[in-house]
Amino acid sequence: MKGIISIFLASLLFSAPGVKDNINSAIKSGNSQAVAQYFNTSIDLSILDQENVCSKAQAEIIVRDFFAKHKPSTFKIEHEGNAQDGSTYMIVKIGTASGNYRIYYLLKQSANQLLIHKFRIDTDSDE
Repeated sequence: MKGIISIFLASLLFSAPGVKDNINSAIKSGNSQAVAQYFNTSIDLSILDQENVCSKAQAEIIVRDFFAKHKPSTFKIEHEGNAQDGSTYMIVKIGTASGNYRIYYLLKQSANQLLIHKFRIDTDSDE
């Protein structure tokens, strides 16, 4: 049984880079629809101090509104990691005409695919 779980977790980790690459490309281009295709059916969403648990459709509208006001012009991967529960996370920074932002997202296995369960955008005070 442990062998099967190990194989499953290894396959999860190997599939993560493609999913993360797709999500990062969508963020870099400000494409909320492409990001939202990886949202879980319910998502913990926090954008500029407004936190909500939203449906996938609601979250896409909120992220679309953010990208409409803050079109990314620069993109940088800041950090990524994995947790023992099989989840993985990414922190990226984007630059826009109106300021710099830090985006954090958490991916978890759900229905045999990696989906975003948490998506957070904060102003980047490091710059």
